[in-house]
Amino acid sequence: MQQFEQRKKGLLLAFVASLTWGVLAIALKYALQTIPLYNVVWFRFLFASLALMLYFLINDKSQLKSLIKAPKNAIIAGVFLAANYVGFLAGVQYTSASNAQIIIQTAPLMLAISGFLFFKESMNRFKIIGYLVSSTGFLIYYKSQLAQLVNNQQFNLGNFYIFLAAIAWVVWAILQKNLVKTYQPQFINLIVYITACISLSYFPDYNSFMIINMEQFLLLCFLGANTIVAYGAMGASLKYAPANEVSLVISLTPLITFALVAMMQFFDISFIPVQSMSIMSLIGALTIVGGVSLVVIKG
Repeated sequence: MQQFEQRKKGLLLAFVASLTWGVLAIALKYALQTIPLYNVVWFRFLFASLALMLYFLINDKSQLKSLIKAPKNAIIAGVFLAANYVGFLAGVQYTSASNAQIIIQTAPLMLAISGFLFFKESMNRFKIIGYLVSSTGFLIYYKSQLAQLVNNQQFNLGNFYIFLAAIAWVVWAILQKNLVKTYQPQFINLIVYITACISLSYFPDYNSFMIINMEQFLLLCFLGANTIVAYGAMGASLKYAPANEVSLVISLTPLITFALVAMMQFFDISFIPVQSMSIMSLIGALTIVGGVSLVVIKG
């Protein structure tokens, strides 16, 4: 019974992460209209680092003292999460929020493959079918989207960045899964955020922070809070639920983004450019999500 309750808690946390990521791509697309890319990424990690440090300062000061002996794998995870953020944001900038959420679905697929390669997890017929279904979906989606675009080069470049972001996310997830067996998830997240913040500190245009308006500042704070909620929930979910079930819930993220974009179109909300999707693109996108779901639920 206790094991069931922990699993349910883990899946609920995974859904929270999926929901926050579903909103994230749209908010990022809006932010990039007026704020430089590296400023957005760096501020998100700075905000998350300061917020978690304040949390531990109030609730558990011993965790802050343990930062001196931070595990090396957590530092490496921080570097890869920084790469994930930059790659995904660049992909959003060059393509669209909904497209980014589709291409990033290569991440849970690669995570499932890594389980087979590195953790000796079994490969069954459902996984093989799931990979084939997802691959077919990617081909349908990509071909359909290319046919609608004038600037194919920009679209391809954006998707290349998203694919690199997916690889970086898989490395982070593998390291995180191992680390939470020994350490508190939020302690690992603090190390990851600080490492990422330091790693990216050379790139922002700090002068532009002096001239941002209140709307931009609140948007940056929202994106920082999104980081805390999403990765806090994701890290904790990996502690309470199996990775393949967590991946299944995370694969719902594109559907959340699609629903939000559809609502924006219905209510004629146009604060970001919305990429049109043909019937074939939609079929391809749903095929991808279905294939990913089959891989992770039968893992």
